[in-house]
Amino acid sequence: MVDFRAVAAGCAHPGTRPVVFAGPTITAADIRAMVPDAVVVPPVAREHLHQARAAGFAIFLVLDGTFSHGFAVSPREVVDVVQDGALVLGASSMGAIRAAECWPAGMVGVGVVFRLYRHGILTTDDEVAVATDADRDHEAISCALVNVRFAVRRAVAAGLIDRSTEEAAVAAARRMHFSQRTWPAILRRTGIKGDYQGIAEFCRSVDVKREDALRALRRLGRVPDQVKDEVAARTAGPVLTPPVRYPGHHRYFDASAEAARADLVAWLFGSGRYQRYVWPLVIGEPEFANLPEDPQERPDALRASLAEVLARLLRAGGTLERRIWHELEFLDELDAELARWYATRRLARSGPPNAAVLRRVREEVAVAHGAPNWHTLTRHVDDGRIFGAIPMAWVTQACDAMARARAARLRNDQDA
Repeated sequence: MVDFRAVAAGCAHPGTRPVVFAGPTITAADIRAMVPDAVVVPPVAREHLHQARAAGFAIFLVLDGTFSHGFAVSPREVVDVVQDGALVLGASSMGAIRAAECWPAGMVGVGVVFRLYRHGILTTDDEVAVATDADRDHEAISCALVNVRFAVRRAVAAGLIDRSTEEAAVAAARRMHFSQRTWPAILRRTGIKGDYQGIAEFCRSVDVKREDALRALRRLGRVPDQVKDEVAARTAGPVLTPPVRYPGHHRYFDASAEAARADLVAWLFGSGRYQRYVWPLVIGEPEFANLPEDPQERPDALRASLAEVLARLLRAGGTLERRIWHELEFLDELDAELARWYATRRLARSGPPNAAVLRRVREEVAVAHGAPNWHTLTRHVDDGRIFGAIPMAWVTQACDAMARARAARLRNDQDA
């Protein structure tokens, strides 16, 4: 982890000192040989640009970045820093990807890899990904797919391999995980014959990512002092305060799991959404054992059996609640249903329901419960329960909340 404030404290004028994020693409020694005043730091990760800008740095070159073992720097972060007045260049690897995404906002892309991403010829991070050794200054221990493409194309031009071997090498590299791509492994999969070692050495010498890094460093080295001073002046004064991002929410919206489960099940049964999930949970119950085979009679028999099962299970003190909760988790729908329930409840607090909206909601809920209309649904209430199973209070509460929420949305749309 880089302490950018400590690094800035050791610089006389951090606003004019370029920060270069690099790792496997090019060494720190090579960077400093070309840009002596560069501040070289490890590959960029999420919040590094924010932190470096907040520390007072204003000129950045992004070459390498983390992606598989940590959060990658986001396009939003790049845009924040550019809009704050900083100069941000990108090339070679993660820098090329972000430059291709953020050039409309003012990030400057350099090199072949950037242009390939910019024009949609390259589309995945896998093209530039390599495995690295963190204990050896993030040295690459595998070969980037984009380097494979360029190396075998140049090997064809040099007469070392033919076109079919080129295609086989690229196809083999694409099938391999990025951490397993080495030239011996790639070439073994092509069935190559001839000077195997010589071809491997030739291909290993082709490194388009490094070539782009050198281009970007030359570009950075040619930035006039006047421009650096202008960038420093533009970014002087209050430094960037990284924006507060959405940190996530409590899964049950600050309720206990037990309370959330009870409220959610009441909402699902009241609104009629339970129909999406309940059938696989109850179809094996004994009430479904002797259904008629006649297709004309079977639908009514199914609904009647469902009502009997629900009447029994809903009075059994949480049995069906737990089943539905686990079913939602299994289907990966629990968070979506919790969010829908919570949003409806929050919107419902904003005011009384519109009578016309309430009528429409009731008709929709009646259909969701399998009745043709609200009037028919209410005729099936027995001892305060629809079909003798679902508490009518759940239904009226769901209708009221949905109507209030829908009326609130209509008011918000009109105000907008």
